[in-house]
Amino acid sequence: MKTLKTLLGTAVATVGAIAVTGQQAAAFEMLENGTAFTLFLECLNDGIGLVVDSDKADAYGWQYAIDSFNDGTHVGGVGGDYEIYGMAVLETESEIWVTVNADTPLLGHYFSGAADSNVGWGDLFVDLDGVNFENARDDGDLFGVRFASTNDSGVGDTGVYSGIGTKSVALDNSGYDSLSSHDNMVENSYGGIASLGDLNVDPNNIYYGEHLNDNVIAYGQREGGITYRTEQELASMGYNVSQFGGSDTIAFSFNKSSIGLEGNPSEEVPEPFSMAALGAVGFGLMKRKMRQKATAK
Repeated sequence: MKTLKTLLGTAVATVGAIAVTGQQAAAFEMLENGTAFTLFLECLNDGIGLVVDSDKADAYGWQYAIDSFNDGTHVGGVGGDYEIYGMAVLETESEIWVTVNADTPLLGHYFSGAADSNVGWGDLFVDLDGVNFENARDDGDLFGVRFASTNDSGVGDTGVYSGIGTKSVALDNSGYDSLSSHDNMVENSYGGIASLGDLNVDPNNIYYGEHLNDNVIAYGQREGGITYRTEQELASMGYNVSQFGGSDTIAFSFNKSSIGLEGNPSEEVPEPFSMAALGAVGFGLMKRKMRQKATAK
């Protein structure tokens, strides 16, 4: 026969388990491994991809994707004004921080061959599944972030957008008609090494196909704004400011709720009263069981 002490211990453990479950239900969802962040310049002269892998995060939680340092093309070669060096992502309980390091500033470069005489950044794409860019877009599961207010995006305000369509503005910026055209120019004409950071560059790339050149949001529903971050703020969050060698580091953050990452609403957190009530029920059942066993003797 179990002693009252043993039964009490069981009850306490049960209530404790309920409390832990409640705490877990209240926690924010985290980015899953495989989530893909992709970003291209308006001209498609360079691009970068970061694929989330929690095992690669540093002690501060930053994940870095390193791009080739000689695949940003310009007139006559690689490197220079349109070179991207890397991207980094940090996830906190409530925000996503993103940085990109390059030789292209936030507002872009003057270029007379562009329709608006400016070549700058496309929009950032966020795919929580990270399986295939076109499928995510066609299924309405792709998010977009317009962070450069002077670019040729199809949406007006900077911010985070859901249910987006995508389009290319590369040809309007004297750029490439496809990713494969860019890669061929880099490797066959300029002797560089084409790279998309964490995303492989090859004809069998199943995520962002070689035939694609979409680099901005065409339309979408605005879910929230962005906050630009300073180098001092980045340093305070543990970002390695010397990780990359580009002239410009662009940094911003947005709320995780903008891309649907929140606490799980399907599991209610037990209130203290509820847990106490459950505990009382447990003790009552144990008492009844002990009386039944005593009567049976």
